[in-house]
Amino acid sequence: MFADAILRRGVLALLGAGMIVSAAPARAGSSLTNYGDVAQYAIPMLAATVSAVKADGDGLWQLGATSVATMGTTYALKYGIDRERPKGRNGQSFPSGHTASAFMGASYLHYRYGWGYGLPAYVAASVVGYSRVDADKHYWSDVIGAALIANISAYILTDTQNNRVVVIPFANRGKRNLGIVAKLRF
Repeated sequence: MFADAILRRGVLALLGAGMIVSAAPARAGSSLTNYGDVAQYAIPMLAATVSAVKADGDGLWQLGATSVATMGTTYALKYGIDRERPKGRNGQSFPSGHTASAFMGASYLHYRYGWGYGLPAYVAASVVGYSRVDADKHYWSDVIGAALIANISAYILTDTQNNRVVVIPFANRGKRNLGIVAKLRF
């Protein structure tokens, strides 16, 4: 329990430090873009590190499966849909690969270890998504679609170790509805 609290604080510190460093006032757009470029890999690597430190071999396999499902779906859709990016630059806009990767790590941490790990990782992943829109690389729908793909993949492929609170986003394109479903266990 004590080691788990230290690990959770380490996750918070690393994610917070990354966001603070990326928010340097020199060139806000550039540093935010750099943050997104780095954090797309850092968040899943942090998830793998948490599992390794916890000696959670099953979790590492589930993270790998989630990664393959998330990125496989993302790139199949990127090349299948071939949506033009903002300002008419090349294709493969939908969904955002940076965002899918970041949310894959965050969603895995949430579903495997609970909100203590998931919430700070979701905040960091959200900043990655924002950085892609801010840099005019993606539309909001590209970012939201990527986050949903990652979250659904993690939900399906990750067994929870702490399932007192589970939150699942959903979208209904036909009726243009977005929402969340929550399960609380007391």
